[in-house]
Amino acid sequence: MKWFLIIFSVITSQLFTNERENPCPNDISNQTQCEKYAYNYMPKMMCDRSFNFSVFGEFLYMQAVENGLEYAVLNLTSSNPRNPADVLPGKRIGFNDDWKYKPGIKVGLEYLDKDLFNAQLYWSYVDFDNRSSFSFAGQGTLLPLWLSSFVFVNISTSKDMRVKWSGHFNSLDFKIGKNVYLGKYVLFEPNIGLKAAWIDQKYFVNINAQWGTNDPFLDGTFNGDIDFKGIGIRAGVNTEFHFLKYFYLFGDVKFSILASKFVLFQKSISFNSTPTLQDVEQNQIIRTETPVFENISGVGSNFSLKDIVTISLKVGYETQIWFRQNRFVRFFDAVTPSSGTDSINEDFFLSGLNASLKIQF
Repeated sequence: MKWFLIIFSVITSQLFTNERENPCPNDISNQTQCEKYAYNYMPKMMCDRSFNFSVFGEFLYMQAVENGLEYAVLNLTSSNPRNPADVLPGKRIGFNDDWKYKPGIKVGLEYLDKDLFNAQLYWSYVDFDNRSSFSFAGQGTLLPLWLSSFVFVNISTSKDMRVKWSGHFNSLDFKIGKNVYLGKYVLFEPNIGLKAAWIDQKYFVNINAQWGTNDPFLDGTFNGDIDFKGIGIRAGVNTEFHFLKYFYLFGDVKFSILASKFVLFQKSISFNSTPTLQDVEQNQIIRTETPVFENISGVGSNFSLKDIVTISLKVGYETQIWFRQNRFVRFFDAVTPSSGTDSINEDFFLSGLNASLKIQF
């Protein structure tokens, strides 16, 4: 037990201290800089070579959420026919807790020169697939928000709905930054660059309903597809606070503005009280600017293997907000019956775990 305590004390004292016995190897040319920033200035960065290359990969476990995907109103009255405006204050049915986490990846390359200018190029991918359903028994009717407004007038009975929202998220980033050391503990990196993205969303709604009194039960559906592409400029700030010898806290913030193109297609199938099939299609191309906000914070560790390679490990929580991504058109907005021509313009969110491994040669 005595020897175990001695060994444990030596190991922990080495790990949890900011002091290094020899933070500046003799073969490093810039001894002044090394001594000034010994706590966070990795020896590998200061070798006599004029550049260093890194490869990195990140495992993502992200939750995709989009506002404005409520799909029904629960109307507890039995009046028929009904006025569409009467049901708008009713209970909205949406995904609620049905948003799922899905794995994703981020891979890239980095170049670092001797003056601590660096450039990064990386690609991110996340897949999302969310499903929800709602059914009930008793008095009342489940009224679909995504079908034409005439459905509300005479729909007789509907107790079950199911929906699916799925798609793919891709982004490509290029940035150039400059590492600035603020004292022994803080690394500050302003950066600027370019960002491109393409996002595909698919939204499917199904309702099994009796569209008129004494009519058979038939399935009504809504199929929507949004293809988004954007490219523009981005700017951000990365920071590190080295509170221990091998560990540091980090926080990165960036903002982008993208020239964007949305290609919208949606089709709804429902029935009147005859019943007669009602088929409505809508196609739209929207050109606009899309703001994007991104943030990640967590804890990291750097260590060097015989001054040959440097390994960086990070674990953090990442959040992305893509503004006005929901361009689907529905016949009811949050307050009044809609004309059926205006997009919802709600936001798309990605958030979750980010675990990173970087190897610098």
